[in-house]
Amino acid sequence: MTYDPFRNPQKPQPHLYTSIFEDMIRVFPDYLKSLLALGASPPIWCTLALLDMKCICISAKDYYNPRPQIDRDNLQLPKLEITDLHDIDADAFFRPALDMLWNAEGRLKCLNYNVNGKYRVP
Repeated sequence: MTYDPFRNPQKPQPHLYTSIFEDMIRVFPDYLKSLLALGASPPIWCTLALLDMKCICISAKDYYNPRPQIDRDNLQLPKLEITDLHDIDADAFFRPALDMLWNAEGRLKCLNYNVNGKYRVP
């Protein structure tokens, strides 16, 4: 089922708050430090799965106007290999997975990366 703004234009289109990914990227180095303190050693694999996402809008600013929507129920984003627990650029690390998430909405790439390659919610 897709969102129909003409059926109920007063109801906002369901959307994903992308600030959750900003928080994930911000705390990721702390998780790596915890893994290191526990004695974990690379390679370690990280994966993201988003469930029940069909017809959700990712990049909406105006929640009442029709926007591109995710085209499938469940998104299993690509596995990401952690090869170093000491020095990792979390923004760059998560970019392939976030690009794939935006692809599911019909976008070429994640729109929340700035020209410096940093993830920021507009």
